[in-house]
Amino acid sequence: MIKKTLRTQTNNVPIFIGDKIISISLLKSLIKSKDVVIITNVIVAKYHLKNLKNKLRGFNILTYIISDGEKYKNIKTLYKIQDFLVKNNCDRQVNIIALGGGVIGDLVGLAADLFLRG
Repeated sequence: MIKKTLRTQTNNVPIFIGDKIISISLLKSLIKSKDVVIITNVIVAKYHLKNLKNKLRGFNILTYIISDGEKYKNIKTLYKIQDFLVKNNCDRQVNIIALGGGVIGDLVGLAADLFLRG
């Protein structure tokens, strides 16, 4: 596991990189509010979404599922994610979880960075 810290003007955010590294207790300790958005794709959702949502009981969870594949890593999908967040009245305090890697990690990372950040 690799742990990095993203330093911003107002906060330090831990970033964990690796395979099978997040325990539920660690994940819960990183969630700063009760509002959580899980963004994933149809393949990952099929095998892992229900389990994650069950383990995060007690949080206000929204899910957004995109189609699988590199061709969905585009501005249109990014816009749809942003639109979903706005339509669901998410604010800067929402915790956004990228459930997956590759396309999901890239899109969700950028969406989280852009969402209501100025």
